[in-house]
Amino acid sequence: MSIDLTINGKLYSVKCEEYPADITLNTFIREYAKLFGTKFYCLAGGCGCCTVTIRTHHPVSNQYYSRAANSCLTLLNVCNNWDVVTIEGLGDRHTGYHPLQERLAHFNGTQCGYCSPGMIMNMYSLLEAFGGSVSSGQIENSFGGNLCRCTGYRPILDTMKSFASDCEYEFVDKEYDIEDLRLCPKVGKVCGRKCQIPKTVKIDDHRLWYHPQSLAEIFHILDNIHDSRYMLVAGGTAHGVYRRDPDIEIFIDVNNVMELRSYNIGDIVELGGNMPLTEMMRVLQEASAKPGFEYFKETLKHLDLVASVQVRNFGTIAGNLMIKHAHNEFVSDIFTMLLTIGTRIVVANSSSQVEGTLQEFLNYDMRRQVIVKLILPQWDKNTTLYGAYKILPRAQHAHAFVNAGFLFTFSGSQVKSSRIVFGGINPHFTISEATADFFKGRKLFDPETFAQAVEILDTELQPDWVLPAPSPEYRRKLALGLFYKFILKNAPENFIKPTYRSGGHLLKRPLSSGSQFFDTRKEKWPVNQPVRKLEALWQCSGEANYSNDIPHMRGEVWAAFVPATKVHATVAQIDASEALAMPGVIAFFSAKDIPGTNSFVAVGLFNIFENEELFCADIVKYHSQPVGVILAKSNELATLASTRVRILYEHRTVEQKVKPTVKDMIDQRHIIEYDNSDEDFVDVEKSEDALTKRKRIRGYFEMGGQFHFSIESHSTVCIPREGGLLLYSATHWMDLVQAGITNALNIPDNKIEVDVRRLGGSFGCKISRSNHVAVGCALASWLSNRPVRFVQSVENNMRISGKRFACISDYTLSVGDDGKLKSYTLNFYEDMGVTVNESPVETFTIPAVANCYQRNSSWIINGANVLTDAPSHTWCRAPGTLEGIAMTENVMEHIAWTVKMDPVDVRLNNIPSGSEARRLLLDFIKDTDYRQRRKDINTFNEQNRWRKRGIAISLMRYPIIYLMNISAAVAIYHYDGTVLISHGGIEMGQGINTKAAQVAAYTLGIPLEMVSVKASNSFDGANSICSGGSITSETVCYGVRKACNQLLARMKPIRDKMKNPTWLQVVQKSHEENVNLFSRQIHKQGDLEGYDVWGMSCTEMEVDILTGKWQITRADILEDTGESLSPLIDVGQIEGGFVQGLGYWLTEKLVYDRQTGELKTFDTWEYHVPGAKDIPIDFRIKLFQKRPNPKGFLRSKTTGEMGTCMSISAVFALRHALNSAREDIGIDEWYHLGAPTTIEDIALAAGHTKNDFKLNA
Repeated sequence: MSIDLTINGKLYSVKCEEYPADITLNTFIREYAKLFGTKFYCLAGGCGCCTVTIRTHHPVSNQYYSRAANSCLTLLNVCNNWDVVTIEGLGDRHTGYHPLQERLAHFNGTQCGYCSPGMIMNMYSLLEAFGGSVSSGQIENSFGGNLCRCTGYRPILDTMKSFASDCEYEFVDKEYDIEDLRLCPKVGKVCGRKCQIPKTVKIDDHRLWYHPQSLAEIFHILDNIHDSRYMLVAGGTAHGVYRRDPDIEIFIDVNNVMELRSYNIGDIVELGGNMPLTEMMRVLQEASAKPGFEYFKETLKHLDLVASVQVRNFGTIAGNLMIKHAHNEFVSDIFTMLLTIGTRIVVANSSSQVEGTLQEFLNYDMRRQVIVKLILPQWDKNTTLYGAYKILPRAQHAHAFVNAGFLFTFSGSQVKSSRIVFGGINPHFTISEATADFFKGRKLFDPETFAQAVEILDTELQPDWVLPAPSPEYRRKLALGLFYKFILKNAPENFIKPTYRSGGHLLKRPLSSGSQFFDTRKEKWPVNQPVRKLEALWQCSGEANYSNDIPHMRGEVWAAFVPATKVHATVAQIDASEALAMPGVIAFFSAKDIPGTNSFVAVGLFNIFENEELFCADIVKYHSQPVGVILAKSNELATLASTRVRILYEHRTVEQKVKPTVKDMIDQRHIIEYDNSDEDFVDVEKSEDALTKRKRIRGYFEMGGQFHFSIESHSTVCIPREGGLLLYSATHWMDLVQAGITNALNIPDNKIEVDVRRLGGSFGCKISRSNHVAVGCALASWLSNRPVRFVQSVENNMRISGKRFACISDYTLSVGDDGKLKSYTLNFYEDMGVTVNESPVETFTIPAVANCYQRNSSWIINGANVLTDAPSHTWCRAPGTLEGIAMTENVMEHIAWTVKMDPVDVRLNNIPSGSEARRLLLDFIKDTDYRQRRKDINTFNEQNRWRKRGIAISLMRYPIIYLMNISAAVAIYHYDGTVLISHGGIEMGQGINTKAAQVAAYTLGIPLEMVSVKASNSFDGANSICSGGSITSETVCYGVRKACNQLLARMKPIRDKMKNPTWLQVVQKSHEENVNLFSRQIHKQGDLEGYDVWGMSCTEMEVDILTGKWQITRADILEDTGESLSPLIDVGQIEGGFVQGLGYWLTEKLVYDRQTGELKTFDTWEYHVPGAKDIPIDFRIKLFQKRPNPKGFLRSKTTGEMGTCMSISAVFALRHALNSAREDIGIDEWYHLGAPTTIEDIALAAGHTKNDFKLNA
C-alpha cells in the first residue's frame, strides 16, 4: 500500500512498507524529497524551524483548508492526500522570490538564518488560512512557536506585520497585491475530489498502520489487536512532551473519522474528541455569541496560551486529555479548563459508552477505549463568575507552572456552588473541595469570609517537588495569589481598596515596535552603508546550506553518543550487544578503539590547557559523559540504539557527593561567608588626618550558567577520502577540529579538510564544544570507512556540552554618604566544569570589573576557577566580560540602596571626570527622559499595591583585545572583473561576509554586487584562530583591505598608463601583463590596537506582584560604534545580544539534580529562551557615531557581544519595582536578585504572604 502527497506541487507516492513506521514528515522532506530548507532541531515542536504549510480537506465539511505544522512531529503516514508546501515552494533565484522572502531579507530579519524558513512558512500559513487578511495583533500573537536566538525578533515581527491588513508602515520597496502572495485559491472551498485512503499498511519492521474512516472501524481494529501496543494518532504532538514508545506495534490514524471531528452548538456544545485545538477555539468563538456561552471568551484567552499555533493546529482535545490520563503530573491547561466549567466526557468502545466527569475519566481504563466527544454546559452570565489562569515562565509556548480555574454560581448575593481547580500542585490534587464547600451559602466578597477561605485553601494546597518544577513555596503562593486575583477582578468596585484593584488583572501587552537611529556617510559607501546581508535571500528561501544540509551519500550512517549516568563511578564494562542486534545498527566504538589520544581537543592551542576525554575510559566525570558512539542507518535508530547499550559500573567504597555547580562547591566548602548587614564604621582618610564616617557594605551576587541555544545543533558530516577525511563541520575553529582529529586518530593535519559554509548560530558553543561531535564523527568515519552524519540531539547538546560560566561573588565595600566607593574587595568564583580550558578569569573577567568607574589601589579583585562535576564550560557571548561588568553594576545598585540615592547618581559619582562614559550618560539621561519617568513610576507605585513598575540604567565599558591570527584572501577574475573573498573567519550571522565584501568594494572602488565570499575552509583559512571575541569581522576586514591595497598597488602601473580606464579594462590589461590578481594577507597580533566600547541601556518594566510575571514596556540602548562598517548589521547584533541577555537574566534556568548531577532542564519543554512576546514593547536602538574610533579598523567599533552585557538593567528595573512592593509591607532589607531572576524569584522576593491578601483594609 502507498500514500500520496504532494510537496511543492510534486506528487510523491510513498510505499509505506519501505519506510519506518514512525518516520516523520520532516525526515521524508529532507532525506527523501531532498529539500533541505526545512530544518530541525528540538524534534519536539518547541523551536519552529521545521514549520511547513499543510493543505488538506476537512473530514466533515470537506472544505480545503491550510495550516502551519511542525513537520518534526507529524508522522508521514497521516499525510495521505495532503499538499505540503516547504520554503522551496515559495520561491528561489530561478522562479523568483516570494514577497515574504524578499521583505524579511530587506528588513534585516535574518542573522544566522537557521530559523528563517520556519518563520516565513508560519507567516505564509497564517496568510493562507485567513485569505491574506490578518491584523498586526494576529500576526504578533502567532509566533510563539518560532524561536530565534540571533535577532531579538524585532526585525522579524516588523517584516511580518508589514503584511497586516492594518499595517501603517511606510516602505521604500514596492507594495504587493494579494496575487503576489501566491496563496492557494482552493483554501476555504469544498474539495471536489474523492480521495483514496489506504485501509491497512504493513511496514517492513513488522508494525502496522490502520487508516479507519469511521468510529465503527476504529472499534473493529481495537477489538482485534489483542495485547499489541498501539497508538491512536492524530497530530502526534504529545511526542513533544513525552517521547513516543519506540515499541509501538500498531498505529491507528484517526484524522479522517467524521464522528470525532464533528461539533454541535445547541443548549450544550458538543465537541468531537479528535478536534484540533485551533478548531476548538473557532467553535467556541462562534458559540460565545449565544446566551449561556459568553464565558467562552474567557476560555479562549486560556486556550490562546496553550502550546503554539503549530501545535494547536494539529494537537487535539483527546490527545491532550490522554497525556493527562497517562501522566497525572502533566499540567494540562485543557484538563483544568474543562474541569472547571463542568465538562462531561463521553468514552466508548465497541460494546458500550460511558459519560462522566473529567475527574472520573482519570480513573478509567482506557485500553481499547476512544474519547468520542466532550459536552460543555451553559452558564448564565448573570449568576455565574468564571476565570481561567495560566502562569508560564515566558509570554508564550511554555507549560504552566500553575494553572487555575474558578467558577462560582450565585443565588442572590450568596454562593450557590463553586468549583476551584488547580493544576501544577501535585499529581493527585485538582479540586479544592473543602474551600468550595466552605463558600456555600456565604458571601464571596465578604472580607472575613475571604480571609477564612484563604486559610482553608492554604491547608489544601500541598505542592510536591519534582525537579525541575519551581519550589513548593512559590507554587502555593502563586495558587493563592491567583485566587486572590480572581476575587479582586470580580468584586464590586466599592468592595475593593482602589490601590488593590489593578492586582485583579493580568498584564496586557500592546503591539511591540522598534526604532533604530544611526548616521551614515555616503562618501564611504558601501562601507557605513545600511545594506542587507549578502546571504539574506538565500537564507529566506532555504537555498543557504548548513553542515547538515550536505546531500546524503550512499552507505552513509548516522551517529549518536552513548552516555554514562553514574558520576564518580568507574566504567567497568560496556555491553553493546543488544543495540548491535537491532536491524540497521552498524557499529559501536569506545575508548579502546581510539588510535591516538583519547581527547577531542588539542593541548597547546589558544586557551586549551588540558585534554578532555572523547570517551570516558574509567571514572565518570559528569552526568551523560559519552562512553562511546553508535552508528545506525537513521538518526532515529542511532538515538534509540544509544539507549540500548548497557554500562556496568564499579562504585567507590566511600560515596563522593556530586557537585554539578559552583554553588554546590561553595555550599559544601563554605568558600563564601557573608552577611547582609550594612554597618557604619569609622576609617581614616589617607588624604586628611581626620576621621570620616563611611558605610560598610557586604553582599553576594550569583549568576547561573546559560545554554547557548543555537538553533543549529552540533553537527558534522565526515567523508573518508583518499587516505584522509573531509568534514563539513559546524565550528568556529577549523584549526582545533583538525588538531583534535590529528590527536585522536594519529593522522596528519594535511589529510584532514574542514569546510564551513556558515553556522546556524553559536554564541560561543561551537568554538571548542563542537569538537566533541566533530572528532567523534571523524573517529566513527575513519574506523567504519563510511560517510558518517552526526547531528547531536537537543537533549544531548544540553547535557553533554558546556555552557556559560556560572559565577558567584562576594564583596565588601566602604562608601561615603555620596555613594562614592572608598574601597572595594571582590572575590569571585567561575564555574569551569571538569577542566580549566577556556578560563575567562584573567583574560576577560578581571579586566571588565572596573567597568566605567574609577579604579584605584583600594580595589582588590580576586578571581578563581572552580572545578565542578559538569561538562567543561565554555565561552558564551561576552564570556567573563558579562560577569565582570554585572558584578560591579550590582554593587552600584547595592550602594544606592544603602545610601538612599538614585542609582544613576551613584554611578555618576563614581565615574571619573572627563570620561566618555560620563558624557554619554548625561546625554542618555536626557534622551530617555529618565528623571521624569522615574518620578512618574514612583507615583504609579504609590497608587498600586499589586502592580509595580521599575526603571533602571546600566553602564558598560567593554574592553576589546586582539588575539592571534586570521587570514584573508582576495581574488580578482580577469574575464568580468568580479571579486571573490576567502577568509579564515566563520560566518554565523554576525555579518562577517557582508562587512568583508563592503570593505573590498570600498577599497577597490567597485559596486558591492561585484563581490562575493567563498565558504571558509581549512586550506584558505589555514592556522586561523577561532572566530570570537567580537573581533573577527574587523580582523578579516583588515586582511581584506590589506589584500585589496596590495592588488591596487600591483595594478597601479597599468592604470597609470591608461586614460580614464574602467575597472574591467584595468583588470584585463593587468592580467595580460601577468600581474598577480590574487593576494593573501593575515591579521597578526599587534596589527590592530585594542580599545573600549561604551554603552548603556535604560529598561522600564511592569510587574504583576501576585504572579511574578513581567513585561518590558520600553528599552533604550545607546552604543558607541565609531563609524559603523554596516549599521543595519550592527543594530541587529545589539538587539539580538540584548534579548539573549534578557533570557539569561530573566527566563533561562539550569536545574540540576544534586544527587545524580543530571541536568533536568535539557530541552525546549523545560528550558525557556525568550520568545517574540518577551522582547521590549518599545525597543529603541541608537548608534553613537559622533566620535570615530581612531584605534579601530576604518574608525569603527565592534558590536557582537555588547548588547548582552547591557541587559542587566532589566534586573535593576525589577528591583526598583520590588522595592516598592516590599516597602508597602514594611520590609527594608537588601535582597539578592541574580541570574536568572525568574518569575518565581520575583514573586518570592516581593515578600508578601497570604495575610497580605486584603480586600479593603
